[in-house]
Amino acid sequence: MTTKITDHCGQITSLTRVIILVILAILLGCNYRQFTNFTILTSSLSSSILQQMQTWDFGNAIAALVAVGGYMAEHLFSRKQAQMEKQMERVEAQSHQLLVPVTMQLHRLWHGCIMNFIDKHCEDILLKKDEYKETLIKCTNSMERWGEGSDAFHLELPTRYRHAVSFPWALEVMHEDYNIMRVTHPRELPLILHDEILKCDRNSTLWKSYEAFIRYSYLPAIERIGEIIDEHGHLMEPVPAARMKEIFKTEGNGYGIKWSHAPRMWFYSHMLAYVDSWKELLSKWNDGSYEEIRPSIDFPVGLLRFNIEMQQIVAKVEQNLIGTSQLYGHANRV
Repeated sequence: MTTKITDHCGQITSLTRVIILVILAILLGCNYRQFTNFTILTSSLSSSILQQMQTWDFGNAIAALVAVGGYMAEHLFSRKQAQMEKQMERVEAQSHQLLVPVTMQLHRLWHGCIMNFIDKHCEDILLKKDEYKETLIKCTNSMERWGEGSDAFHLELPTRYRHAVSFPWALEVMHEDYNIMRVTHPRELPLILHDEILKCDRNSTLWKSYEAFIRYSYLPAIERIGEIIDEHGHLMEPVPAARMKEIFKTEGNGYGIKWSHAPRMWFYSHMLAYVDSWKELLSKWNDGSYEEIRPSIDFPVGLLRFNIEMQQIVAKVEQNLIGTSQLYGHANRV
């Protein structure tokens, strides 16, 4: 049974009409003078409009409103679902094609290549030569801090290296101090080991070990990182400038550009240039020129921390979307 709205329309007062006209004027963007003219023009129409409303069927009007509302709700839901699907596609691509592969290769570079080489030569250089006793004591004291549960690092005493002291010795490359992560560093190895290689005979065991390390361990690792960045670098997730300041305790990257103005993928760009510089150096070695033991471009040691920060940002988005992520796993698991 339908209900007519005739009686209701008759109860509309002049004040209600004014309110309706004001709302229409606002929706149309009228100013005061336009509103006055608009009121005059529409006053003659108001009576005919109300008369027309008396012929409307209330039930059909509700049905129409429900239909329109349902359509709008479905449209908004479909649009939101499409946005979430697009976001999920990008998050998965970021994680699987760029961030996880780069982090994996950087860990390979540090723990599989650099740390192994440092540990291999720790005894012959750091432990046996009296002129390096001060550095040895410093590294030993560092491990004692870890054993006491220092807040600076979430580390434990190393037990798998040939020489436990080689680990804090290697951290000289990555950290300026216990709480300060480097952005870049002019060496890939601790200063003492670097200088020993620089002055050694090019036919010595140390040099042959170093050249093999660079050619067959180090260079393949950084080349792989460069390939991933070159192909999938567009999937990077920007890290806010304020967060970059917190991580590296600096206002800028050290090359004259503040984090607030530096390109968000500056680390990736620097890494690509760094890889090319090593290829240039090895071409000199291949021609028999061994004066230089590393390229002139600084080693972007902060790339590891930068990449992990991006992973954390993307993982939180992924966790919110599907309840699990590559970094954090399932939300309902410890």
